[in-house]
Amino acid sequence: MSQLNFHPDCDASRQQSAKDAVAWWESGQSHLTIATSGSTGEPKNIDLNRQGIEASIAATERYAEGLFHLDRRGRTAICLDMHHVAGLFSLFRGLAWGWDIDVFPIKRQPDLQGKYDWISLIPQQAMALTEDQWQGLSVCLLGGGPLSTLERDHLASQPCRMIQGYGMTETYTHIALKGLMDESYQCLPGVSVTADDSGCLTIDCPDRGIHNLLTTDLVDLQGCGRFQWLGRADDVILSAGKKIHPEVVENSLQKHWSHRGFLVALDHQQWGQAAVWLSEPLEDFDVQQWQKALAHLPSWQRPKAFVQCLLPLTASGKWDRRKGRSMAQELALL
Repeated sequence: MSQLNFHPDCDASRQQSAKDAVAWWESGQSHLTIATSGSTGEPKNIDLNRQGIEASIAATERYAEGLFHLDRRGRTAICLDMHHVAGLFSLFRGLAWGWDIDVFPIKRQPDLQGKYDWISLIPQQAMALTEDQWQGLSVCLLGGGPLSTLERDHLASQPCRMIQGYGMTETYTHIALKGLMDESYQCLPGVSVTADDSGCLTIDCPDRGIHNLLTTDLVDLQGCGRFQWLGRADDVILSAGKKIHPEVVENSLQKHWSHRGFLVALDHQQWGQAAVWLSEPLEDFDVQQWQKALAHLPSWQRPKAFVQCLLPLTASGKWDRRKGRSMAQELALL
């Protein structure tokens, strides 16, 4: 039976979130309502059922059997918000596997100490871990959206098995996983995927009660349950008749530009929409280095403005592009 432990800095609300989740798990109730993160629109409540939750955990368990022995007592840490699916399912997996569970406050640099067999983090948390903390981790599941090239290279150098998940609240967390340096996701057992005429991913997973779930994620299907994520259809910027995929621009720029940021669209009288780069605050903005980075992009993909601000994130650690657009509207001079 799992043992639940709390870091001394966990406040009453954080502790109650974990206790409520454990109580639901042990109650045998069939349904659970959970909020989406808001990364693809307005946050909303989703009704999940126990059969789907258990099927999701079982699929992850079959994947994990190749990483460590689930028949021994393991240890996991909960560093994500348990009001959302990533943090909640981290706890549920620990309970299902009979592991000891350490709950930490939600912060950018978790105060991890000791060894953990499995941990789920967003990229910002993973990037903040120290060398000593990495030494204690066996498997790290990264969510919260795509990594920049700089983040991926840094994390790939750590002494830990790093995997990335693709999924959402409606799919009972991840339906596909990939290695950190892999370009394509591999669907978990019981999951099949297709794409509609616009290239958006459609998901089937009868074990979780998912049938023809159409997403707004653009993908390149590669057969045998593999696909490459290209970006979100609703994030595409239509500028002067050209389609700009923000994730493509971001990945290209960050090979030559070392600061964090992302692309948003603003309405523009001449071009229809204009691409604007939101950057973390910089002590010194090197205009020449920025121009060199832009030179690696076709002219039509280059951002028309550069805005420095505190980069907004959703609760699940993804770029909050809706809020980013609002911030750019106030700050950009176009």
